[in-house]
Order: sequence, then structure tokens, then C-alpha cells
Amino acid sequence: MKKRIPMIALVASLLMACSSGSNQQETLSAGVLPYDSLSIPIDYPCLGFYYQMAHYKEGNTLYWAGYNHMLHSIEVFDLTNCQTVASYELESDGPDAIIKNQFDNFLMNDSLFVFRGYRDELKLLSRKDGKLSKTIFPLSAEEAYQLHFRGMLNGEYSGGFGMRWDGECVVMPLFAKNGQKMDDPLLLSVNIKTSGSEKLSLAYPESMKDDLGKYGSLTCPSFTLGHDRVVYNFAHASQVYVAMRETGEVRTFAMNSNATPNRSDSKDTDIKQRDFRGNFEYEENALRFGVVNYDKSSDAYIRIHYAKREEVGGRREAYLVVYKCRAGEMLEYELPEEISARYFVADGHAYFLLKNNDDICLHFAVVNLKEL
Repeated sequence: MKKRIPMIALVASLLMACSSGSNQQETLSAGVLPYDSLSIPIDYPCLGFYYQMAHYKEGNTLYWAGYNHMLHSIEVFDLTNCQTVASYELESDGPDAIIKNQFDNFLMNDSLFVFRGYRDELKLLSRKDGKLSKTIFPLSAEEAYQLHFRGMLNGEYSGGFGMRWDGECVVMPLFAKNGQKMDDPLLLSVNIKTSGSEKLSLAYPESMKDDLGKYGSLTCPSFTLGHDRVVYNFAHASQVYVAMRETGEVRTFAMNSNATPNRSDSKDTDIKQRDFRGNFEYEENALRFGVVNYDKSSDAYIRIHYAKREEVGGRREAYLVVYKCRAGEMLEYELPEEISARYFVADGHAYFLLKNNDDICLHFAVVNLKEL
């Protein structure tokens, strides 16, 4: 069953996807990204860097959590007051188990952790006592879709494939089991109270009909949710799609780069016809556009993208493009090497986890989007 978002019709247009509705802007090169530092003192068992993370806001306090892969635990931090809040040790076996290396993403709110497991299940864990409260299997075995991309995907680039809160629901991408088709639904909404699930009525744009199967995971959807919009994109091109919930209109614009091409090279042949090494090298080295985030407070869209590199393991340049709707400006910044791709936006700011081996503090780069 497909669910409207709610949407009356999905009508593509070439309007800008901003509340101002202004015309497409030329991207301006703005130099190296400026930022302020935020540091949180840590002690055992906390780490100086986390590969999986989640955040939420309660009242005026912004919370952030990281998965500790060394101890199989979740640490929660208060970014507003720069302090550690709690550590939750996860069970590895038994009825409350969250099995290590068997989940790829998690969310949290004031009462729950939600884990997405590799068996296409969602596990809800109480933050009060650490006990498993519910396991949801939103898709039947007969479904043509699954909750994970079955193929090669570097975890560094998987943030856009994560889950998002939407009221009492959790929304996540859908992946076809037997190859992508133009009419495939892109997203699934799961109600964590009723355990019911519905496919959302978003499909691939017509402009991608010749792209599916030629770019590996780069044609899988990345998305984020705003209160009045669903923002989605695909990693092989700079184009951004914004589905307005109330009207059903899909607005399209390009967050173009001056530093790199704005479309990845396709594979020489269909992805299924290439050998393992060829697939791996393509996925690792291709020009890749990350998930687009929208910040309502500053009315800005931001996205990281990675330049193509010539060999696996080599350094690759990263850039941040910011579209400031109110000012009608598209700005491109070079991302300093110390800034990681793990970030989120909240209340007019972007919070980037800094690459760090420090066992004394957890460090963030904080970018004021309103002042760029």
C-alpha cells in the first residue's frame, strides 16, 4: 500500500525549492569553511570519534548519541551544556539483544532507541531500563523490497540511507531486491506504536530513466524530512528534489559545484556485469553527492560532496554547498580535512564531528548557517 505524504499529485517543476521561490542561483566559491569549536570533556567508556550517531532536541537542550563499537554501547551527550549524560550497555545475546555488527543505523528520542537490523527489522529499546520493548518486521518475506542496500557501500557514505523521525513514525529508504525500476517507491513509513507500515508515494524522477543500473549505489535515494517537505537526491548528480507535503508539488533545483563536475561518470557496463574489484573501485572512487539537509531556522539547504579520486585509499577533496534561500545565495566551501562527513543540522547550525583520536574531549565543528 502506498501512502501520500500527504500529496495530491507529484508534479515536477523547475521552481526553486525554497520558501522564497526565487530563480536558480549561480554557485559562488567561498573559500575554506569557517567554523567554531565545541568540545565535550569525556572519560571512559566514551570515545573521541563515533561512526554511527543520532540526535534529538528536548526543550532547549540538544542531545547527541554515538554508538561505541568497542564496548557495544550507546553514549549520550548534552551539546547545549557540553557534558556527558549517560552510557547504555547493549545486550549481545538473550531476549533484549542488539547484536553487534547486525544493525546499520539507529535513532533516539526522549524514551527510545530505534535500531535497524540486517534482517529488515526495527528493534525498539527503552532508554529507561535498556530493555527491548518491541521488534517490528515492516516487510513480509514476499515483498519485492528491503530496508538495506545489498551491495558494496562504504559506511562513510551511508548517512543518507538512514532513518528519520516523522511524528510517531520512522521513515527510511526502500531498496528493490531485483534491480531498480522507475515506479519503485523510494521511502517506507513505519508507525512504531501500531507497527503498521506504508510505502510513500515518491518514485524516481523521469530524468533518471536512463540512469538506473549504471551507477551502483549512487542511484539509491538519500533523503531528509522537514515539517512541510521531503528533500531527496541521488549521489550521482547535483540535482535536488523537494516534495511539498501540503500541495504535492515536487520542486527541482541544482546545487551545483564549481570545484567538481556535477554528474558522476557511469560504469562502462551495467553494474551486474562488472567483476567484484571493478564494482568496489567504482563505489570507492566515484564523484559522490551526499544527503541534502534542510534547516528551517535559516531556510538553507546544505550538502557535502566528494571529488572523484584516482585510487582506493587516496585522499579525496570534499566540499560543502550551502543554498541560502532568503539571501538567494549558493555558496561552495572547501571542507577542511579535519572535518568528517558525519554531521547534522539544528536551529540554524550545522554540527560536524571532527576527526579525532583525543581521549580527553569529543570535538565538533559548529557552523552558523545564518552568518555564512
